[in-house]
Amino acid sequence: MQPLTPEQSVTLSRWRARALQTTPFYAPILFALRPVNTTVVGSFAVDEKWRLYINFNAIEADPDFTDDMCAQGLIHECGHIVGDHFSRTRDYMGAQHRNVILRKFANIANDIAINDWLAEIGLRELADYGYTSSKMGLPPRQTPEVYYDLLTKNRDDGDDDGAPEVIDGCGQGGGGVDVPGGDLADAVDSGVDPIRQQAVMVSTANAIRTADPKMIGSARGDFLDTITGTIAPKPIPWQRILGAHFRRAAHRVAGNTDVSMQRRNRRRPGFVTPSGTTVILPGYVRHVADVLCIRDTSGSMGEELAEATAQISAIGKQLGIDGDHLRFVDADVDIYSVKRLRAATDLSEISGRGGTDMAQAIVSAVAVTPRPDIIVVMTDGATRWPEHPVGVPVIACLIPAGGYRPHDPPSWIKTVRIAM
Repeated sequence: MQPLTPEQSVTLSRWRARALQTTPFYAPILFALRPVNTTVVGSFAVDEKWRLYINFNAIEADPDFTDDMCAQGLIHECGHIVGDHFSRTRDYMGAQHRNVILRKFANIANDIAINDWLAEIGLRELADYGYTSSKMGLPPRQTPEVYYDLLTKNRDDGDDDGAPEVIDGCGQGGGGVDVPGGDLADAVDSGVDPIRQQAVMVSTANAIRTADPKMIGSARGDFLDTITGTIAPKPIPWQRILGAHFRRAAHRVAGNTDVSMQRRNRRRPGFVTPSGTTVILPGYVRHVADVLCIRDTSGSMGEELAEATAQISAIGKQLGIDGDHLRFVDADVDIYSVKRLRAATDLSEISGRGGTDMAQAIVSAVAVTPRPDIIVVMTDGATRWPEHPVGVPVIACLIPAGGYRPHDPPSWIKTVRIAM
């Protein structure tokens, strides 16, 4: 594993310039790849850190590797990056990913999808050199997942955990066997960090959208679908969203300090009047939020209701809200007995199991004594909601159940969608 020499850098620049003539939309990736000179790959390979491994010795010794062939080799490796083959292969292989032989088949499946596209847009040198659907007797224009299933059908090669000293495939970035000596590669170049990778993918997606359709061919939609899936914001777990709403409301209440004679003022415990009377000053006390949780017991929810209850209990405990300050009521249309959380068994029994009207339940909850500072509603959403704010912050946990399409709460209610 070595950095490129000045001569090798010039050679790579020449290949990259040729690649840009036919696939200019790959410019963001081509300039982001980190080149490493090595003899542990057959010709070109990539890894998940976007390091581009090049065996200059093997390429210079093989007359088939012309400048055009090497330019197409760069385009091919960009295809693995755009296809997110590092993660995608792990998804479709599952537990089989531990099998080195099957990972080679996965690399071939990914290669076929790329090389068929290269042939379609007129870049035949690498396509003729490598794997294509026609060479393998497989149907054209299929996904890597389909090609992998067809290639491995009825095969039983057993497990092979050995790693070869030299790999013929495109490395783990291409869905294949890991490039040996990854630690040594770190000493040459640490690669591209995930944030930078995502920025490059956004630029690539924009370039593909504006490129000449003839230049991309039928793969344009596939590229954009894959890139969109790669750069799409990852969904935030509902537990974090619920926790954020809960904490924000609780902290707002906790900020409302009061004074009490039960606690002496720390800064100025008291003073003596001119007449000699000692006056003790009251101290400040922090208000602990009173939380009332309404559990929809209409009969359409099961494990999800228990999970949401457990989450609220855990968050409340972190905030010091428990016992008399964390109360649960079961409701369908009517409000049933108020339960204070002191143990998990306190909430094991559920009252009600009738129809659902959270609008009425919320209004009734506001009238509970002592008046709650925060109301949390756990429901499947198949209910009415109050039309106007009720004077207390309300958090709605919408739990999917029974195929219902939840009725969206009004904007003044903070909404958390529970996905189990």
